[in-house]
Amino acid sequence: LGVISSMAWIPSTDAWWMGMGGNSVCAIRGCVYVRDTVQASPTFGLYDALIEGNGLFAVAGLAVRPSDGSVYTFEADGSDGLFSLDPATGDTATVFDTFDEGSAGKGTTFGPDGLLYVSGNEDLSVIDVDLQTFNTVGSYTYTGFPTINDASPTVGSMATRESDGTVFAIFKDGGGGGNTTATYLVTINLSTAEMTNVGLNTNLLDGLAYIPTRLVQALQN
Repeated sequence: LGVISSMAWIPSTDAWWMGMGGNSVCAIRGCVYVRDTVQASPTFGLYDALIEGNGLFAVAGLAVRPSDGSVYTFEADGSDGLFSLDPATGDTATVFDTFDEGSAGKGTTFGPDGLLYVSGNEDLSVIDVDLQTFNTVGSYTYTGFPTINDASPTVGSMATRESDGTVFAIFKDGGGGGNTTATYLVTINLSTAEMTNVGLNTNLLDGLAYIPTRLVQALQN
């Protein structure tokens, strides 16, 4: 299928959503694939395209809003438009056209406060999707890391643990892609933009999502 750039589990439909980058089965554009976690076996071949050729050049982040189950994602082609996605139909709606924070949407999640947090090139930003406003929380600081090769973080994905509101993310040292020298699982403090190292992973990881324990058990069977 190509690179799975982001992941989300949608409670209202009990389905996996996978955001695809460019140069995948969607040609140069990104798309979203979905699989029913109850009916379908966990193989890529059973994914159905919900969104294809709709102008999203890459689906760089997927965030599920806990209050209503709606899904949000960014267009990562330079314009950084924010879109809402209907989990029942896959239809898109533009929230606003530009988010002036560089390559926004590489990592995005709703925090416990109901606001949407987004990782830009070097800063963490926060969006009120109802008021359509955004502000910068601050520039990243780093705790517990060995020497970082690239001062600019590349956060491939973010996910919030519902039980305690902890935000996890995938941090790629070296800028991502072919230049990545290390991949870390980190936590991000939404108030201070402090990034804390949880552990080093030797694999080049992208998507990150929290799922129910029953789905973990199903995937292991």
